[in-house]
Amino acid sequence: MAQVNLKIDDKVKKDAEAVLDDIGISMTAAVTIFLKKVANEKKIPFELTASGLIGNQEKNIEER
Repeated sequence: MAQVNLKIDDKVKKDAEAVLDDIGISMTAAVTIFLKKVANEKKIPFELTASGLIGNQEKNIEER
């Protein structure tokens, strides 16, 4: 089994954990579901748009 390390904004992580807790799944399960969809569908399973970026995320992407 592989291990993945991610850098996530603290508020995003906290908010996501709250939603996932309400749904009844772990962060690991949610990421696994996402990665399986990417692998199976050969694409990101939702539409990405520049206007959908939040706050400093757009700046952080440009800096990379």
